[in-house]
Amino acid sequence: MIKMMAVIRRRPGMTQQEYFPYIRDVHGEISKANPLTVRRYIQNHVFDGAFGTAGDCAYKIVFHRDSVTELWFDSFESMKETFAHPYVREKVGPDGANFSELGTALALLTRETEVSVPKPGPDAPIKVLYFLRKMPDLPLSEYFEHWRSAHESAMREQRTAAVGVRRCVLSLQIPEGNPLLVYFGGKDMPIYEGVASLWYEEKVALSAFREYQAALEAFNQQRPFFDPGQSFFLMAREVTIIG
Repeated sequence: MIKMMAVIRRRPGMTQQEYFPYIRDVHGEISKANPLTVRRYIQNHVFDGAFGTAGDCAYKIVFHRDSVTELWFDSFESMKETFAHPYVREKVGPDGANFSELGTALALLTRETEVSVPKPGPDAPIKVLYFLRKMPDLPLSEYFEHWRSAHESAMREQRTAAVGVRRCVLSLQIPEGNPLLVYFGGKDMPIYEGVASLWYEEKVALSAFREYQAALEAFNQQRPFFDPGQSFFLMAREVTIIG
């Protein structure tokens, strides 16, 4: 199974109180009325986050994101079938202009890998999506390998990070899907090579994630695999539309 992700900023003039009900109740219902080959559709409604690193004045990605769309498909072929279908082209896609600042959307096609955590449990209410931008000259295979090693190191050595997270999924880029990303807009936006999704209980989410983040950045200083200045995280709550 593969997953398409789109990181969306609401259109100008729209508040979050207008945006979240619209994408859930209007756009979500349009999608649900004819899901085609979509196996699962989750909206992540963002309430906090941070971009780049402290004191970094060179960060160039448009600040602020309001939601992250996740769409699961059985295969690359079934995904293409859905995006090419008249219902998506005439109903689902055009509705994006009613809520999304299309030119700033970030998207990536991924394959999920579940990784172990010391104290797994049912999905907790807070989900942190950590977008890591690969170092430019590092091959994807090495990036994935270093990232997994960094996660294992964090779980082994950082107590708050280890006991706070209930589940962790790494969504790793499938480069063959890059030509389809323009469906969401943002054709001039960078492509991210991976996203870590971590689930936490509400009262420990920020402190536990910050320790996890610090552990990855410490690992990264010794074995560089991502650019902290081009990376960011979003804190969100999941809303299930399909699945």
